[in-house]
Amino acid sequence: GNPDLLPEEADTYTVGFVFQPDFIDGLSLSVDYFDILIDGYITEFGGGASQVLTNCYDNANPADGGAGSPWCSVVNRRADGTIDNISLSSANVAEQTLKGFDILASYDFDLFNGDMRIAYVATYTQESNFTAYEGAETDDCSGAFGQTICGEPLPAYKHRATATWSNDNLTGMLSWRYIGEVDDDDPSFLNYAEKIDAWNYFDLSGTYRFTDNYALTLGIDNLADEKPPLIGDNQEQANTYPATYDVFGRTYFIRMSAEF
Repeated sequence: GNPDLLPEEADTYTVGFVFQPDFIDGLSLSVDYFDILIDGYITEFGGGASQVLTNCYDNANPADGGAGSPWCSVVNRRADGTIDNISLSSANVAEQTLKGFDILASYDFDLFNGDMRIAYVATYTQESNFTAYEGAETDDCSGAFGQTICGEPLPAYKHRATATWSNDNLTGMLSWRYIGEVDDDDPSFLNYAEKIDAWNYFDLSGTYRFTDNYALTLGIDNLADEKPPLIGDNQEQANTYPATYDVFGRTYFIRMSAEF
C-alpha cells in the first residue's frame, strides 16, 4: 500500500423539481440533474503498466517522462538490465466526473377493487469521464464497456418500471428492467463483440398475506428466459458481465415471511 494516500475529494451539484398536478390525481414526477467531480481519485500510478512503459520510453523530456522521470523510477530492473517488475502502488492521480439526470414518475389509481401503482425510475448518463493521470487522454465511458478502459457496461440510458396491484391480502407486481446499448471502449482493436444491444428483463411476483404477521410470496425472475450477451475476449467473467446481465436464465422462488 501507499502510506501517503489522501482522501478523495468530490464536488457534487444537484438540482431538481417535483411536479404533482392537481388536475391528475395520483400522478407524481421528479427530475434531478447531477454533476459530480472527484479529484485525487485513487487508482494505480500512471494508469497501468502499459502507460508507464510508454511514457518512460517514448518521452525524452525528464519533466514529463523519459529517464529519471517518475515513470521510469517505478520500473525495477535486474542486474542484467531486464525488467523485474513495475511498482504500481495506488495514488491520488486520477480524476472522475459524472453528469446526468435521474427521472422518477409514479401514478396511483383504483383498479378492480384494489390499488394500482405504476412506477418508473430512469437514469440518463450524459458523461462519465475518467482521466487516469494529469495530462492523460480523458475517456468517456457513458454508453461504453470493455476491459481496456471502462470495465462494467454503463449504458447512457437505463430504467426500471413496475406495475403493482394490491388489495387487503393480495399483491401482484410486474417489473421491467431495461439496460441500454453499449459500445466497446477501444476502437483501435476489433473484438468479437464491438457492441452490446439493449437488454430487457421482466420479473413477476405475487404475495398473499394470511395475517398482519405472515405472508407467502411466489415469483419468477427473468420471465422470458433471456440469455446474457456472449462477448468473447472483451468480457469480465463467464463470457459476459454477470453484475449487469442475468447468467442464470429464468428462475423461480418462494418466500415465507413472519413478523413478530
